[in-house]
Amino acid sequence: MTNYTPQQVYERVPLRGTKPDQLIFTGTFAAPGGNAADVAIELRITSPAAAITTVSGIATPPFPDTDGPGNVEISIQIWDSECCGADLEYEVRGFQDLPLVPDGYTPWESFKAKVAPRSDNGRRTWVRKVDGDMHVVPDSHQPSRRWYPATLDELIWCVQNQYDVDGPNASSHACGSHWAMSQAAVTPGQMFETATSVHEAWSDQFVGRLNNVLYDVVPGCLTPEAFRFFMGQNVPVYDPNLLQNDVANYLFHVEAGARIHEIYAYIDDFGETQPEARKRSLAQAIEDALNAQNTPPPHNPFYFGPWAFETLGGAGGQTIVGVASTATHGGDVQSSAVGEMILAVHLIAPDGQEYWIERTRLRPGTIPMQLVDPDKLRQVYRVGDPSSPGGAQRRGDIIYRRDDDLMNAVLVSCGRMGIIYSVVLRTVRQYGLNQVTKEDSWAETKKWIAKPLHPVNGQMLLNRFVRIDVDLYPQPDFDWWDAALAFAALALAGPVGFAVGAIIGLKGNDYRAWHLTRTKVKLADTSRVDGAGQPYFYGRPERGGTNAGLTSPLEADPDKGCFTKPCRSANFVRQFLTDMIGQLSDIRDEAIEKWIEAGAAMLLFPPNASWALPLQAMMIGVIAFTEYWILVLSGIRHLLPNEAKFGDFICAAMNTLGDLRACSLVQLLYSIGQESEHLDTSKPLVAISYGVMDEHDYLNRGCVAPGDSIEFFFDGTTPDFVDFVDYVIDQVRDLADEGKMLAGYLSLRFMSDSPSFLAMQRWPRTVSMEIASLSKVSGADEFMYRIEAESLNRGIILHWGQRNNRVQADVESKFYMGTWRDALSEVSEHGRLANFSTEFTRVKGLEITVPRLYGFSAGMTEGCARELTTVRYDAFNNPPGTSLIIFRKFANGSSEVIDVADLRGEIELPFGNGKSTLELRALRVLNGNKYQAPPLSLTLRGFATGDIWE
Repeated sequence: MTNYTPQQVYERVPLRGTKPDQLIFTGTFAAPGGNAADVAIELRITSPAAAITTVSGIATPPFPDTDGPGNVEISIQIWDSECCGADLEYEVRGFQDLPLVPDGYTPWESFKAKVAPRSDNGRRTWVRKVDGDMHVVPDSHQPSRRWYPATLDELIWCVQNQYDVDGPNASSHACGSHWAMSQAAVTPGQMFETATSVHEAWSDQFVGRLNNVLYDVVPGCLTPEAFRFFMGQNVPVYDPNLLQNDVANYLFHVEAGARIHEIYAYIDDFGETQPEARKRSLAQAIEDALNAQNTPPPHNPFYFGPWAFETLGGAGGQTIVGVASTATHGGDVQSSAVGEMILAVHLIAPDGQEYWIERTRLRPGTIPMQLVDPDKLRQVYRVGDPSSPGGAQRRGDIIYRRDDDLMNAVLVSCGRMGIIYSVVLRTVRQYGLNQVTKEDSWAETKKWIAKPLHPVNGQMLLNRFVRIDVDLYPQPDFDWWDAALAFAALALAGPVGFAVGAIIGLKGNDYRAWHLTRTKVKLADTSRVDGAGQPYFYGRPERGGTNAGLTSPLEADPDKGCFTKPCRSANFVRQFLTDMIGQLSDIRDEAIEKWIEAGAAMLLFPPNASWALPLQAMMIGVIAFTEYWILVLSGIRHLLPNEAKFGDFICAAMNTLGDLRACSLVQLLYSIGQESEHLDTSKPLVAISYGVMDEHDYLNRGCVAPGDSIEFFFDGTTPDFVDFVDYVIDQVRDLADEGKMLAGYLSLRFMSDSPSFLAMQRWPRTVSMEIASLSKVSGADEFMYRIEAESLNRGIILHWGQRNNRVQADVESKFYMGTWRDALSEVSEHGRLANFSTEFTRVKGLEITVPRLYGFSAGMTEGCARELTTVRYDAFNNPPGTSLIIFRKFANGSSEVIDVADLRGEIELPFGNGKSTLELRALRVLNGNKYQAPPLSLTLRGFATGDIWE
């Protein structure tokens, strides 16, 4: 009997969600009688005491080889929800009833194993947030197994287990909340989940995951230099009546699977108010040091919260490392990617080797400061010590590296470097934000938006945050009367005629631009009074604490609590259709009245009623037109289920209107939707920082999936992005002419540059342009294809985490790949450890390209012509697929090529007559590109009878 490590797995039938309540033992049983078909198997656990039990199973040999070993799978209930990592001792035997074989059980065979982390063996489909029912990756690209480590020990075990069992070339990847829309996290190999996604079926958010705040390293491993720095900062006791700056900083050490909204709720005084966290915190360590100095209170510095993120993207559902790995950003003009607030990372390389990598400065422009003491770090992360985090699995000391280049390579790497287990975050004092929304036109906005010296531009970008949303459809210039009269005047017939009547005069050029700006304010400015008369800071109870990640975004009017957005039902569309039917009914009734008045005039005053007959004809056309559209819109409304999701229905409605070429209705529907998505322009939103920055609706289940988005990055001081907006608008118009519609948005955000080598933020004033659409609208695929293709023609950079079909040559033309690949070489043994190489990274060229040669020598370089010498070569640390040859050239001009099977080894070669030169050559082919290492050479000399030995 050969048993593999038992795995903790999800229930096969989710009677209670997906509680990890089973251990699965898998293995083989070779029956002594030769036939393992239906052999009864018994398995008994002998240790630990709490797990002692005996269970049975059946060996099932693979058909048709009934004489081969039988496959065994036996499951037991777990004895402890925290049993991961427990050592197991168990025994297995089989019962046989065969001719010529004595009946009874085989002897017990003993085994030892450790309970592996929670996993599911390909039984759950891996789904990204916006996949819906259209974009789920095919079975061939689904993970073979998904692991859910909850501790550092479990994470190291996952990585080392894959390396030990499957070798350095097996595919794997880390994943957080599944928010990335690109193929960046896709792997057909093993998936290491640092969080449990909320949008998948059977997602249990209460089982352990990597979302903890850690206190062993910060403050425990800080250098004296770093501790003195924090002792010396000017950080008075927090006063919400003061306007806070971003100079005073505090550190939090968090695991990779912590979601943004979990972190901002924790650091906003929610987490470190808990006694256990408080006593282990850096804030308490500073307090203790000040008390030891007999410093009288109130203390300065005083590091107890609240603290906040300097910048955020538009949502908080992503994990902190997921955000960092793809350089996700906000729109804060002086900030860059969210990951730039990360000062240190704890990386697990493909073979399980750990690295602690940190920046040389606390923030750009400050003096260098070493954050962590390597000796103290190794005392926290001890080797072979189960009481140390990761110690039970750790095989070697953690490697400490204080290196900005390495940090700037690892941080944005799309998961290629390995798994980031944890990060140290730089935070600032909590603050309030005042967000103002103004409506303008794109025609006016583009006059100044790309001109840094324009006074409006300068004034606008003095704000902390700037975002400009541009409508994809022009503001509707639509009147049902005008359309009906146009139809009647043209006297067109049939359904096509009715539709054309609704299109006449509807295409304008007045595209709205929504200007969203934010300025920092005192937290006290966000103060409100709740229903019980108690004061609070607006956004904290609604979006923080235990409500983090569970509510809708804030409304400017706190009495409303949240936006009245249309994403939870189809009521918005139903009301829109009802309003349109009402307008058409009024026009029809008015036309009937005019027709009757004209008829009466012809009867009563025939000589003076020459106008009446043409008017009646016109009114008949108006009545026919309105009746047609009442019928169409009533039919659409009738088909709308009461509980339909807005996203699904809006796609169907816009597709129907597109088929009818009723672009005016599309414009009107889009306009109403955009107005509902933007704050009341007459009222600013004033709330706690994350209450404004996190705009995601966590109750939204209808407006997101299936969807697609793409994001472009530009130098904000050039007109390139303005030209591209105009191009995008032209494509929307062209598609509308074909009856193909869109349901999405275009948003511009402004930020500074990033030092990370693969970050998209390449310019001191970077502009991003995010464009998204629901995928079920008829024009979405064609639209995304067109704008992505045009962006390639224009050399525009794309976001790593969104639609991105760039290839290696495109990537190499835009990013600093040399230093990035040097970093990859360091943590992957120059690409030999390729476990985290995926199809995405290979296509993009996020791989080692040029191979290296490490040694080439001969035991003897001179000898008799027929004598053999041992030639040794070493190119072991190189990417998979690297090939070696030895090229030999003789003095007479002849040559030979000697194929070398392995990347390290030795071969016996004859000296031959006279001198010969040997070159060791290495070749690596990636995406059709050939890369050769600088060759290594040596000279051999063989002597024949009569040669003079010199």
